[in-house]
Amino acid sequence: MNKVKSTLIFVTILIVTSNFSFSQKSKIDAEFQKFWQSFSSAVQMGDKEKVAEMVEFPLMNQISESESLDKADFLKYFDIIFLGNKGDYKKLELKKVSGKNGEFSYSEIENGRTDMALNFNLTKDGLYKFTSLLIPAYDANIEGWKSAFEENYKILQKYAPQRKFEKFFREFKSALKKGDKRKIAEIVQYPNNSFFTEVECRTSEKENFVKCYKKIFSKGIISSLLRTKIDEVEIITDKTYMDKLNSGGIEYVIDAFEGSMIYIFHFTSINGNILLFKSEWGGTTN
Repeated sequence: MNKVKSTLIFVTILIVTSNFSFSQKSKIDAEFQKFWQSFSSAVQMGDKEKVAEMVEFPLMNQISESESLDKADFLKYFDIIFLGNKGDYKKLELKKVSGKNGEFSYSEIENGRTDMALNFNLTKDGLYKFTSLLIPAYDANIEGWKSAFEENYKILQKYAPQRKFEKFFREFKSALKKGDKRKIAEIVQYPNNSFFTEVECRTSEKENFVKCYKKIFSKGIISSLLRTKIDEVEIITDKTYMDKLNSGGIEYVIDAFEGSMIYIFHFTSINGNILLFKSEWGGTTN
C-alpha cells in the first residue's frame, strides 16, 4: 500500500513538474513570438531606429568578433543585412526560426548553404534581443561590409522613388482613415486643381481645402482609396509629360470609385516631397 502511495506521489510530482516546465517553455515561446512580430515588422518597414532598439550592442559578428557592430555601424549597414534584391526590405518568416529556452535563430538557407543567420537571446533584463549575426558572403572585415554597402546603395537608389511613395501612401491612407483633414491638407500642392466646379473648392490655400475636404473626400471615395493596393497605383514616367508639369519625374495615379463614378487622383514629387497636385472626374464605369 505504501509502495503504491509512494508511486502515486512520485507520478503527481512528475506531472506537476512537467506542466510547470511546459508552462515556462510556452511562456518563453509566446514572449519570443511577440518580440518577433515587432522585430520582423520593423525590418519590413525599414525602421532602422526601431530595429536598433531591439539589438544588444555590440552586435556580435560570428565570423570575426573583432569586427562586431556598434549602433552607428549597424544603422549604416542595416541595408546590407535586410535589403532584398529588388530594393524592398525582407519579410522575415517565423517558420525559418528555430530554438528554445531563450535562444532562437533565424536562418536563410540556399542550396544547402546558410546565406544568413540571425541569433536572438533572452537577456539578463528579461527581454529578447538580436545578439549576433552570420553572413558568410561578406568578408570578415569592414572592407567587405563597405563593398557590400556600395552595391546595396545602388539598389536603393534604383528603387528609392517606389519605396518613398509606398511610405507616403501608407501615411496618406492612415490620415484618411482617421479623418485627419489637416494632415491631408499638408500633402496638397496649392493652388490645387479639383474636380469640383465651386470656386471655393478650387483651393488656393489650406483653409479652403479643409472646408471642402468632405466634398473632395466623400465616404465612398475614402472607402475606395483605402481598398486600393500599392500595386494598383499607375506609375507614369514619361519625361516630356513630367517636364511640362515641372515635377520630379514620376507621377502616381490612383482611381477611386463611388457608385458608377470614377475620380482620379494625381500625385507627384515636387521639391523632394510627394504631393497631391490634381484630382479630376474620370467618367463612369457604365
